[in-house]
Amino acid sequence: NPGILLSTNSPYSGHINLQNSQNLSMVTAITVNVTVLPRPDILVSPPTINLVFYLITESSDGAQQLTVTNDGPVGSVLYFTTAKLQNNSPWLAIVPTTGGPLNSGENIILTLSLVYSNVPRIPGTYSDILRIQSSTATNNPVDVPVNLVVVGPT
Repeated sequence: NPGILLSTNSPYSGHINLQNSQNLSMVTAITVNVTVLPRPDILVSPPTINLVFYLITESSDGAQQLTVTNDGPVGSVLYFTTAKLQNNSPWLAIVPTTGGPLNSGENIILTLSLVYSNVPRIPGTYSDILRIQSSTATNNPVDVPVNLVVVGPT
């Protein structure tokens, strides 16, 4: 039961006995060792992403970078995936969409950019939430608000 195994008590050892159903006196003992790693912690920077698109020039202020760091203890390893929660933001591109393995203190940079052909052509503010997910992280999931400001002619 992985829920009760702690990295502080690791490694764990146990034995499994396999018995031949055709010959009950034939038993094979197998030793099993399990090492439990400490859980990673997701740290993102910056905590919010802001993008701007200018309708008059059909240009933006450029892509933004999001740093994802394993802020967990030594020995922890972070694997993660990303997802757009509101799924109504075809204007947002994320590269890469997954990361890991990241050892404690290591990071990866995600680039968030605009898909110009899918940017709304009506001035205003649009938003989505980028979710960073890791089933082993202590703070799973971490949500990053993403805001797009579409600037029209003045």
